[in-house]
Amino acid sequence: MYLSYSAEVAVTNCVLWGDRGEQEIYCYGSPPAKVSYSCVQGGHEGAGNFDADPMFADAEARDLRLRAGSPCIDAADGDAAPATDISGSVRLDDRGVADAGSGVIAYADVGAYEFQDNTAAGVTVSGPAEGSGWVPGQETLISWTATGDVLDVRIELSRDGGVTWEVIAESTPNNRGHAWTVTDGGLDLPQADCRLRVSDVADELSGTSPPFAIFDGAWYVDAAAPSGGEGVTWASAFRHPMDALDAAMEGNEVWVAEGVYDEPRTSDPHGTGENTGSVMMKGGVHLYGGFSGA
Repeated sequence: MYLSYSAEVAVTNCVLWGDRGEQEIYCYGSPPAKVSYSCVQGGHEGAGNFDADPMFADAEARDLRLRAGSPCIDAADGDAAPATDISGSVRLDDRGVADAGSGVIAYADVGAYEFQDNTAAGVTVSGPAEGSGWVPGQETLISWTATGDVLDVRIELSRDGGVTWEVIAESTPNNRGHAWTVTDGGLDLPQADCRLRVSDVADELSGTSPPFAIFDGAWYVDAAAPSGGEGVTWASAFRHPMDALDAAMEGNEVWVAEGVYDEPRTSDPHGTGENTGSVMMKGGVHLYGGFSGA
C-alpha cells in the first residue's frame, strides 16, 4: 500500500502480504497509516496486528480464502467487520480457536473471506422421527449425528414443546445413540408436543428433534376431524388410516371412527394414478374400526 501526500488512512481487518517492495505500507509525505487487527508482512504497530503467513488457499491463483490453522481466523475487530464476508457468508465462531479479536463479535476473521470449513459442525437428532409416538415402558433408541470434536453429549426431554426441559443423561459418550426407557414423567397422557435435545457437553452446540408424542399407544382416525391433527386423541385425530399406520410402531394400535375413507394413495398396480382406497398394514400393528369417534 503506497500513500503519497494523502490524508490519514485507517486500515482494519486487512491482509497485506506478499506484495512487491521492501515493505507492505509505504508513506511518502503522508501521516503514518493507522493499522489495527490486520495481518501485515514485516509487522506494523497497532492493536491486534500480527506478522504471520495468512495461509491463503492458493495465493498464486488469487484464491484468498483461508486454510485451517490460519492466524487470521477469529482475529478481527468484530465491531468494524460487516455481518457477512465478501461472498455473503456469515461470521462463524470457529470451535477450537481462541478468539483473538475484539468487539461484540470477537470471532470475525481478518481478510475478505470468513473461514467456512466448520459450517457443517453441529448436532442433528434423527430419532425420534417427526410425528412418531413413544409409549411409557417402551425401550427406545435416541439417535443423533454430530460433526466436529464432540466427545460427550447431554440429552434432555421437553414435554411441552420446548418450554421446559428435563435431563435424561447429563453426560454420555458421543456414540450416536442412547437407549432410553420411556416414562410419562408423572404427567397425564397424551403428551403431544415433545422434543429431544442433544448438546455438546463442552460447548453450546446442540440439536433438537422434530415434534413427537408420548402417549398410550393408540392412534386415532376420524374422517370428520379437523385437518392437521397429530393423531393421539379423538379431538386431534388423523383423517386417514394410512397417516396413522405410517406413524405407528410395532405394538401400537390404530382406532378408526365409523365412516367412509377414500385413501389418497396411488397404489393402483395399473398406474392410473387414481386413489384406490387401499392401506398398507405394518407388522405388529393392530387396526380396529367402527368407533363412535368420542
